[in-house]
Amino acid sequence: MISKIREDAVIVPKTFGYKITKGLLTLSDEEEACTKFKWAYEFALKIPGADIETYQEAACKDSYWAYRFAWGIPAADIEK
Repeated sequence: MISKIREDAVIVPKTFGYKITKGLLTLSDEEEACTKFKWAYEFALKIPGADIETYQEAACKDSYWAYRFAWGIPAADIEK
């Protein structure tokens, strides 16, 4: 059991979900951000210099996250 905890302690900090909750995201994580609607929204919201159009396209594949994106991201293109 201890060995599993030690393995997880090394692996978990490298995951996108961990980085997003701890505020450790960088622009180098942008490719993975587009894999989930919520992550695209969060990435556009929290990372300065993020390409808003790319993340809006990813987030808008789901109606809920499209609404959140339009409402929460000031630079969002409302027409999309």
